Amino acid sequence: MNDDKWICDVFGDGAITADEFRAALASGGIELRDVSDGGYVPASRERELLDEISAERARHEGEIAAVRAESALVGELVRRGAHNPGMTAKAIGIGGMTGNCENVNAEAASRVAELMRSDPYLFKGTGSGEDAVVSTGASHGGASSDPDSMSDVEYYSRMKLI
Repeated sequence: MNDDKWICDVFGDGAITADEFRAALASGGIELRDVSDGGYVPASRERELLDEISAERARHEGEIAAVRAESALVGELVRRGAHNPGMTAKAIGIGGMTGNCENVNAEAASRVAELMRSDPYLFKGTGSGEDAVVSTGASHGGASSDPDSMSDVEYYSRMKLI
């Protein structure tokens, strides 16, 4: 297969001078470029690259939207006083949250408000969970009676000596 036939058509079969070469290029509509820097990409490869870039951009935009939605949800849980915001956010999930800056915060607030109504024990200050004060009536031991009959100060000062 002789792919260089077009070269012979443009430049001829014999040797040519630099001026003849330039004139043949100009008359043939051929433009010379320095492709050593990788700047030249064939049109078909350029389309492939643009398609790859579009696919990667779409994938990353989806990941960014998911991170944005989860961040808004965790932020709202922290603001409302959840005991474990990260774990609670994972339990709620971000399914259906768009990740749009305009409405992701409103969606997160709505979900957290609904969770506060349905599961108040997950939040501080709701009268249940860790923040509820539970007293057994005992000091420094957790028993319902104080078998050593010592005050806390006396008990801890003796513990230092041991």
